[in-house]
Amino acid sequence: MAYFKNIYLSFDYFLNALLDGLPNETLSGRAYRMQQKPQPYWIGLAKCINCIFWWKHDHCRGAYHADRQRALVALPVVQAATSAEIPAQPSNPTA
Repeated sequence: MAYFKNIYLSFDYFLNALLDGLPNETLSGRAYRMQQKPQPYWIGLAKCINCIFWWKHDHCRGAYHADRQRALVALPVVQAATSAEIPAQPSNPTA
């Protein structure tokens, strides 16, 4: 089941990035965030997305909070990876 969820999420991220959105945000999360501005296009899109996912109460809001939670989990990992010293390249005496 996790495999299909990951495929869905990666497609959702890709679709949002294709539509000039943030690459680490789902289209549903973006629709919720943008409707708060308020922007009529995003209000309508959020309503459509919520209708598609009718079994989830306020799907776009949940997606927005899930996007934020994933970002908070990933942030320490990225910070640790970028703050680690990068070892120098060994010199190649034969070159």
